[in-house]
Amino acid sequence: MRVWLGATALLAAAGAAVTIQPSSGQGVNAACEMKVVSCNYAHLYSGAFSWTSSLASPGSSYHEQVQVKVVRGVAVCSGQATESGNGQSRSAPIAGSGLIAVEFVEDSARRLVYRVTVACPTPAWPALNNDPATPSRPAELGQNEQGSYNQPATRIEMPLLNGSYSNPSPDSDRANGVTGTVSVHWNLIHQ
Repeated sequence: MRVWLGATALLAAAGAAVTIQPSSGQGVNAACEMKVVSCNYAHLYSGAFSWTSSLASPGSSYHEQVQVKVVRGVAVCSGQATESGNGQSRSAPIAGSGLIAVEFVEDSARRLVYRVTVACPTPAWPALNNDPATPSRPAELGQNEQGSYNQPATRIEMPLLNGSYSNPSPDSDRANGVTGTVSVHWNLIHQ
Protein backbone atom coordinates (compact mmCIF):
# COMPACT_ATOMS: atom_id res chain seq x y z
CA MET A 1 0.00 0.00 0.00
CA ARG A 2 1.27 3.49 -0.81
CA VAL A 3 0.04 6.63 0.95
CA TRP A 4 1.31 10.08 -0.07
CA LEU A 5 1.85 12.51 2.77
CA GLY A 6 2.93 15.85 1.34
CA ALA A 7 6.34 15.24 -0.22
CA THR A 8 6.89 11.94 1.61
CA ALA A 9 5.62 8.51 0.58
CA LEU A 10 4.82 6.04 3.33
CA LEU A 11 5.03 2.42 2.18
CA ALA A 12 3.50 -0.25 4.37
CA ALA A 13 3.99 -3.95 3.73
CA ALA A 14 3.56 -6.84 6.11
CA GLY A 15 3.33 -4.54 9.10
CA ALA A 16 6.55 -2.65 8.34
CA ALA A 17 6.61 1.04 7.56
CA VAL A 18 9.35 2.69 5.54
CA THR A 19 9.63 6.40 4.78
CA ILE A 20 11.06 7.34 1.40
CA GLN A 21 11.89 10.85 0.29
CA PRO A 22 11.07 11.45 -3.39
CA SER A 23 14.03 11.95 -5.71
CA SER A 24 14.54 14.97 -7.90
CA GLY A 25 14.49 12.78 -11.03
CA GLN A 26 11.84 12.30 -13.71
CA GLY A 27 8.83 10.00 -13.44
CA VAL A 28 5.77 11.42 -11.77
CA ASN A 29 4.23 14.51 -13.33
CA ALA A 30 4.31 17.01 -10.49
CA ALA A 31 1.63 19.11 -12.20
CA CYS A 32 -1.21 16.93 -10.95
CA GLU A 33 -2.50 16.99 -7.38
CA MET A 34 -4.08 14.26 -5.31
CA LYS A 35 -7.33 16.14 -4.64
CA VAL A 36 -10.81 14.81 -5.50
CA VAL A 37 -9.19 12.13 -7.72
CA SER A 38 -5.77 10.47 -7.67
CA CYS A 39 -4.22 12.77 -10.31
CA ASN A 40 -6.12 16.05 -10.73
CA TYR A 41 -5.06 18.85 -13.09
CA ALA A 42 -7.99 21.14 -12.17
CA HIS A 43 -5.76 23.64 -10.34
CA LEU A 44 -4.24 24.52 -13.72
CA TYR A 45 -7.58 25.53 -15.27
CA SER A 46 -10.09 28.39 -15.06
CA GLY A 47 -13.36 28.91 -16.88
CA ALA A 48 -16.90 27.61 -16.75
CA PHE A 49 -18.86 24.37 -16.60
CA SER A 50 -22.65 24.17 -16.74
CA TRP A 51 -25.50 21.72 -17.04
CA THR A 52 -29.23 21.62 -17.53
CA SER A 53 -31.19 18.53 -16.57
CA SER A 54 -34.91 18.02 -17.20
CA LEU A 55 -37.18 15.09 -16.42
CA ALA A 56 -40.93 14.90 -17.00
CA SER A 57 -43.64 12.32 -16.44
CA PRO A 58 -47.43 12.60 -16.89
CA GLY A 59 -47.87 13.87 -13.31
CA SER A 60 -44.59 15.55 -12.37
CA SER A 61 -41.46 17.28 -13.59
CA TYR A 62 -37.98 18.21 -12.45
CA HIS A 63 -35.67 20.85 -13.93
CA GLU A 64 -32.17 21.75 -12.79
CA GLN A 65 -29.86 24.42 -14.17
CA VAL A 66 -26.36 24.85 -12.73
CA GLN A 67 -23.48 27.17 -13.60
CA VAL A 68 -20.03 26.57 -12.16
CA LYS A 69 -17.32 29.21 -12.17
CA VAL A 70 -13.82 27.73 -11.98
CA VAL A 71 -10.76 29.74 -10.97
CA ARG A 72 -7.53 27.75 -10.81
CA GLY A 73 -9.37 24.60 -9.83
CA VAL A 74 -11.69 26.19 -7.27
CA ALA A 75 -15.31 25.58 -8.27
CA VAL A 76 -18.21 27.76 -7.13
CA CYS A 77 -21.72 26.56 -8.02
CA SER A 78 -24.89 28.55 -8.54
CA GLY A 79 -28.19 27.47 -9.94
CA GLN A 80 -31.70 26.34 -9.22
CA ALA A 81 -33.82 23.21 -9.19
CA THR A 82 -37.60 23.18 -9.64
CA GLU A 83 -39.92 20.25 -9.08
CA SER A 84 -43.64 20.06 -9.78
CA GLY A 85 -46.22 17.43 -9.00
CA ASN A 86 -49.73 16.99 -7.65
CA GLY A 87 -50.58 20.57 -8.62
CA GLN A 88 -47.75 22.01 -6.52
CA SER A 89 -44.35 23.37 -7.37
CA ARG A 90 -41.27 24.41 -5.44
CA SER A 91 -37.82 25.72 -6.30
CA ALA A 92 -34.54 25.40 -4.46
CA PRO A 93 -31.21 27.15 -4.80
CA ILE A 94 -28.06 25.24 -5.65
CA ALA A 95 -25.18 27.27 -4.27
CA GLY A 96 -21.77 26.89 -2.71
CA SER A 97 -18.38 25.30 -3.11
CA GLY A 98 -18.12 22.58 -5.71
CA LEU A 99 -15.60 19.90 -6.61
CA ILE A 100 -13.87 19.66 -9.97
CA ALA A 101 -11.62 16.98 -11.40
CA VAL A 102 -9.66 17.30 -14.64
CA GLU A 103 -8.05 14.00 -15.56
CA PHE A 104 -5.84 12.90 -18.46
CA VAL A 105 -5.94 9.12 -18.85
CA GLU A 106 -5.66 6.39 -21.47
CA ASP A 107 -8.93 4.90 -22.69
CA SER A 108 -9.46 1.19 -23.37
CA ALA A 109 -7.86 1.61 -26.82
CA ARG A 110 -4.80 3.21 -25.14
CA ARG A 111 -5.58 6.65 -26.62
CA LEU A 112 -5.02 9.75 -24.50
CA VAL A 113 -8.30 11.31 -23.38
CA TYR A 114 -9.36 13.90 -20.82
CA ARG A 115 -12.46 14.08 -18.70
CA VAL A 116 -13.88 16.82 -16.53
CA THR A 117 -16.15 15.96 -13.60
CA VAL A 118 -17.93 18.55 -11.47
CA ALA A 119 -20.05 18.05 -8.35
CA CYS A 120 -22.13 20.75 -6.66
CA PRO A 121 -24.10 20.94 -3.40
CA THR A 122 -27.56 19.41 -3.55
CA PRO A 123 -30.58 21.73 -3.74
CA ALA A 124 -31.75 23.30 -0.46
CA TRP A 125 -35.46 22.39 -0.71
CA PRO A 126 -37.89 24.53 1.31
CA ALA A 127 -40.74 22.94 3.22
CA LEU A 128 -43.93 22.38 1.22
CA ASN A 129 -47.16 21.43 2.98
CA ASN A 130 -46.38 18.17 4.83
CA ASP A 131 -42.90 17.81 3.30
CA PRO A 132 -40.21 19.21 5.62
CA ALA A 133 -37.35 21.32 4.31
CA THR A 134 -34.37 19.37 3.02
CA PRO A 135 -31.09 21.16 3.65
CA SER A 136 -28.39 21.24 1.02
CA ARG A 137 -25.58 18.70 1.34
CA PRO A 138 -21.99 19.62 0.41
CA ALA A 139 -20.61 18.71 -3.01
CA GLU A 140 -19.60 15.08 -3.24
CA LEU A 141 -18.67 12.91 -6.19
CA GLY A 142 -21.52 10.53 -6.90
CA GLN A 143 -24.28 13.02 -6.10
CA ASN A 144 -25.35 16.08 -8.05
CA GLU A 145 -22.46 15.70 -10.49
CA GLN A 146 -22.00 15.87 -14.23
CA GLY A 147 -19.02 15.19 -16.45
CA SER A 148 -17.62 15.53 -19.93
CA TYR A 149 -17.20 11.80 -20.54
CA ASN A 150 -13.88 10.88 -22.20
CA GLN A 151 -12.80 13.47 -24.78
CA PRO A 152 -9.88 13.16 -27.23
CA ALA A 153 -6.70 14.77 -25.91
CA THR A 154 -3.62 15.76 -27.89
CA ARG A 155 -1.42 15.99 -24.80
CA ILE A 156 -1.56 16.30 -21.02
CA GLU A 157 -2.33 19.87 -19.87
CA MET A 158 -3.98 20.91 -23.14
CA PRO A 159 -4.39 24.72 -23.37
CA LEU A 160 -8.18 24.55 -23.92
CA LEU A 161 -10.76 22.00 -22.78
CA ASN A 162 -14.01 22.88 -24.51
CA GLY A 163 -17.07 20.90 -25.49
CA SER A 164 -20.71 20.12 -24.97
CA TYR A 165 -23.29 17.38 -25.40
CA SER A 166 -26.98 16.75 -24.93
CA ASN A 167 -28.20 13.22 -24.16
CA PRO A 168 -31.36 11.54 -22.91
CA SER A 169 -31.48 11.55 -19.10
CA PRO A 170 -30.31 8.29 -17.52
CA ASP A 171 -33.54 8.47 -15.48
CA SER A 172 -35.73 8.37 -18.62
CA ASP A 173 -38.19 5.49 -18.70
CA ARG A 174 -40.29 5.60 -21.87
CA ALA A 175 -42.35 2.56 -20.83
CA ASN A 176 -43.66 4.62 -17.89
CA GLY A 177 -43.87 7.93 -19.77
CA VAL A 178 -40.76 9.45 -18.16
CA THR A 179 -38.59 11.47 -20.55
CA GLY A 180 -35.73 13.85 -20.02
CA THR A 181 -32.48 15.32 -21.24
CA VAL A 182 -29.13 16.31 -19.79
CA SER A 183 -27.09 19.03 -21.52
CA VAL A 184 -23.53 19.79 -20.42
CA HIS A 185 -21.07 22.47 -21.55
CA TRP A 186 -17.50 23.19 -20.45
CA ASN A 187 -14.91 25.78 -21.39
CA LEU A 188 -11.70 25.62 -19.34
CA ILE A 189 -8.45 27.44 -20.16
CA HIS A 190 -5.02 26.38 -18.90
CA GLN A 191 -3.60 29.12 -16.65
